[in-house]
Amino acid sequence: MNSSMQPGCLLYDGKVQFNDDFTSTGVFANVAPICRCSTSFSIGFDSPGSLLGLFQTPVTTRYVRIEPVHWHGMIAMRSGLFALEYQGFTPKPHVSGPGDCAVVGYQADGSDDFAILLLAELRVGTTIVATDNAWIAVNNALNTNERTLSYTQSGSNLAAGNVLTASDFTAGPHSAMAFAAAGDQLIVYEGSALAPNQFLCALSADSTGFASAGTAASTDLPPGLTEGIDAITVLSSPERDNGVYRYDTATVSGDKETLLKAIANVNNWETSDSSLTLSMPGATAPCGCEVSTSSFCNHDNGAGSASCEPCSDHSSQDSCANDGLPSLGVADCLYWCFGVARSVFTVTE
Repeated sequence: MNSSMQPGCLLYDGKVQFNDDFTSTGVFANVAPICRCSTSFSIGFDSPGSLLGLFQTPVTTRYVRIEPVHWHGMIAMRSGLFALEYQGFTPKPHVSGPGDCAVVGYQADGSDDFAILLLAELRVGTTIVATDNAWIAVNNALNTNERTLSYTQSGSNLAAGNVLTASDFTAGPHSAMAFAAAGDQLIVYEGSALAPNQFLCALSADSTGFASAGTAASTDLPPGLTEGIDAITVLSSPERDNGVYRYDTATVSGDKETLLKAIANVNNWETSDSSLTLSMPGATAPCGCEVSTSSFCNHDNGAGSASCEPCSDHSSQDSCANDGLPSLGVADCLYWCFGVARSVFTVTE
């Protein structure tokens, strides 16, 4: 970096920053000072020169920011950055496009509910929106006459494999979903409540699937989604009001493509035209007797058909895992007794 643009202008203290989420709007962290020079050190029009600022450790990033801290006169500098392609580096997938989620539960009878499986990491500050508004292709827009719920990730990034349900979507603009038993859809996208940036996944629970729009019950295929992959019709033919992915018997581990294929297969779903409890981890309690820090469902007889055990039987999280419980029982023990987020899904890269 040299400062030879105007006489008397000198940058003598600055720092280089980078971010690791590969976006220009992410949080930037300091890497290393550009220089820590004495104020008597002169670089100017009449004394050209350069300062070399080396990263103390290698970094992998898409965006670099140079932040001047102290200078003489005005800030005047030219800067250059030497970069090498890092072979073998693959950024961790994060929720940003089609197929980064899948609908794994839908209930239009009784208390309306849904379950959405994350197939990529949900990063802090990312907002995802769930709506039963139809996508109208000729208008290139969503309808606005139905319900919209949103969720913004806070605290720390949420790993792929976690399941979000209607109770997690508390940011409005509506407080609850209102699916029509006569047919409806669930569309999930990244962006603000009324402005989609990227559609992520969808489910149709109408006999028309994604073939037509114009009523509350039917929708066109949202842009970027592919029917039978990330836009599924497992409740369309025949039309069903409720459905849940059979995570107790179907595939729950694999890469994104493997899981999407399994979730799009109607044979891996339990469907019904009467109220159906979404016994998805993170959703409605599967046995009905779970009490936080008091009891959990052991799933000894399969999903939702077992009995509850007292949390007092388990003194630690390790006890849940080492007591011969099936995987669903372990997940429930960890969740109800120790507050560990439940997920029976494992998403590999």
